Amino acid sequence: MNGLANFRLLMASILTLSSSAQDLVTLNGGQNIRGKILSLGKEIVAVDSPHSSAPLKIKGTSVRQLEFQGSAQADLPRHSEQITLINGDVFPAEVLSLDETHLQVETWFAGPLSLPRKQLRSVHYGMKPQTLLYSGLQGLDDWNHQNDWSTSEENGLTLYSTNTGSINRTIDYSESFIFQTTIRWQNTPNISFYLAADSQKISNCKNAYRFTLGNQGIQVDRLIPLEQPRPNFSSLGDIRLKPSGMPKKLLKIEARVNRPARTLQIYLDGILQKTFGDQAEPPAGTHLIVESRSSGHRTHELVQLRIMEWDTKTQKLHREGPVEDPSVDTLSLADGDRYSGEILSIKAATEDNETLTMRSPLIKKDLEIPTSACSVLHFRKAIETPAASGTFGLALINGGTLGLQSIQLGSQLKADHPLLGELSLDRRILSQITRHQAEPLKETP
Repeated sequence: MNGLANFRLLMASILTLSSSAQDLVTLNGGQNIRGKILSLGKEIVAVDSPHSSAPLKIKGTSVRQLEFQGSAQADLPRHSEQITLINGDVFPAEVLSLDETHLQVETWFAGPLSLPRKQLRSVHYGMKPQTLLYSGLQGLDDWNHQNDWSTSEENGLTLYSTNTGSINRTIDYSESFIFQTTIRWQNTPNISFYLAADSQKISNCKNAYRFTLGNQGIQVDRLIPLEQPRPNFSSLGDIRLKPSGMPKKLLKIEARVNRPARTLQIYLDGILQKTFGDQAEPPAGTHLIVESRSSGHRTHELVQLRIMEWDTKTQKLHREGPVEDPSVDTLSLADGDRYSGEILSIKAATEDNETLTMRSPLIKKDLEIPTSACSVLHFRKAIETPAASGTFGLALINGGTLGLQSIQLGSQLKADHPLLGELSLDRRILSQITRHQAEPLKETP
């Protein structure tokens, strides 16, 4: 096949895509290719596209990021411990035992691992992965009032509006939740999102959080249920920015809603901008409304939309100050107590629990504490310089990140890790692979 035919085949895959859930390959120029990622090998990413009789073979130098459409998080095993290595890598695991040299853990996605103590930074107990409540953009079949909203496959599967109008759907919101969306616009955006709304229709909505992306930035409001014919709202604040001056005309917005604490945090492109306080009783509605407030050709395009459970209790439990003396081990308990000294071992005490033994210079007898009472284990700082994180960043679907030096994908992901050595990972754990350095996605020679 000649170069022109290859180019036409590539463009056909970009411009005409299936609406079913598929993996996503993002190229350096921002173009997207959907399909089943078959393999990652020497300088080539192979993708099974529904529009090609043979797999597409894409040069690794042109690939910026890979996103995997894996199993739903609810269908995957979970671990309640979280391991942090000295290079900053994080992954979930089940702690089995600890002695003077190694921590033994079990993972459903990589099997058993034996971790030298000198490579460990911390172990968090009682961690709860964020559950995915809704992931959209698979079409408009599960949305209501679909006026002037359509599905586009031109730049990857998206939802777009051509005029004023709204769409809505029912969401089983958790007590606290995270709303994420990525918006693309043509000229100037004017689009609103109603979270935890008490009605499907804007005209009947009297209780919700609302944030609007407009030409001056983001306005955050609170609709309050008062006995008046029109919805009443109060402004919680704003974030000043100029969307019209953004060269890519693309913005990732994340709203973290903590209903018990009556706060709403806004992140833009992954960076916290502001935390807004709300004095009213938090809304308890079960609807999400997206409202396009301006007209024109492809005025707004939703590239991504999803809602996740936000476990603020676990986050608060593990938010603690720095270790006072990094030259010794430190144990923090769930009730707030903290001990420093040497963590001697973790051994099975019963079938359902383990016991941690710790020696403190301030206590005559060694402490024996059930791991069910533990919050965080901090290991003394290693003298050696931490290893590099790796050329490629792997995001795990149920929490955590790993830096990898070389990768090869087939039915499993085989990779080299700077601390863990050779790894063979269950494909279902894969969420995203990003190239950190200006090098092709290829296997190290």
